[in-house]
Amino acid sequence: MNPDPTQHQRIQEEAATWLAKLNSGETTFEEREQFSRWVGQSQENRDVYFALRKRWQHLNDALDHAPLPKPRYSKYSGLALVASLLLVVSLFILRNDIQNAALADYTTAVGEQKLLTLADGSTVVMNTDTALAVAYSQGERRIRLLQGEAEFIVAHDRSRPFVVSSKNRTVTALGTEFSVASWEDDFTVTVFASAVRIAQDQEMVADRLQQGQQLVLDGAGMPRINQHANLQEALAWREGKLVFTAKPLGEVIKEINRYRPGKLILLSPAAASKPVSGIFDRQQLNNLISVMAGEMNLKLVNRTGYWVAMY
Repeated sequence: MNPDPTQHQRIQEEAATWLAKLNSGETTFEEREQFSRWVGQSQENRDVYFALRKRWQHLNDALDHAPLPKPRYSKYSGLALVASLLLVVSLFILRNDIQNAALADYTTAVGEQKLLTLADGSTVVMNTDTALAVAYSQGERRIRLLQGEAEFIVAHDRSRPFVVSSKNRTVTALGTEFSVASWEDDFTVTVFASAVRIAQDQEMVADRLQQGQQLVLDGAGMPRINQHANLQEALAWREGKLVFTAKPLGEVIKEINRYRPGKLILLSPAAASKPVSGIFDRQQLNNLISVMAGEMNLKLVNRTGYWVAMY
């Protein structure tokens, strides 16, 4: 009988949380008793926990010898963070940033923005951690958005359609101004002027997405169209701001990670759906993390470090 993948994932999350807590230096006697009960509940709990701890020890040894900056990194806080991050370390290994950078004509680093003027007079504003390639021909102007987010202000040229492609999705300009965001499986198109046409796997998704509308594809299920998108929120990054309106904490953390060097990990699944609202300065993300944790009664490990865990 094959193990339940959902249950196994839950046990992995619980094991990482316990490993982070036990190495944080802040564990209470009651929490240690809770851990003893948890690890004794099943053989799978024990196997996952001790395998995770072994991998954590090996990874910590590697980090100690790696020539990477570790701001305000202490032995105990760093160990606790590494433990909490093991569940997602495979994602970092699999990330295609290096490949995208090799294929791209233009890139931005984490936290950087860049303004481009293309050969036809169109302009592109690149957001953080973005890579794109330009392929202009006699019959088409194509931008490959390899990763990240960009706003496009398109110069008029009826003879050469302006197309933004990302993986299996294409956005064809029917007017002048729109933005496209492609982060992992999440894909968002927001129209600021005129309209665009959107296809996926060469099948039409939206024949005419118009000014003030936003389309979201998350890789699972039907596309969602917001008929009255918050355009100020969609372009807040141009002003160095992050704007959230009752946005789930899990999604807010994804957004923070796009702008902040390092990684913030949420180890409390129950907190992922808690709403966050406000306008925040992108240069004060560590303060934002502390405020969110305090308001939601969550704890932080390695509060101002490169790696931060919230639980």
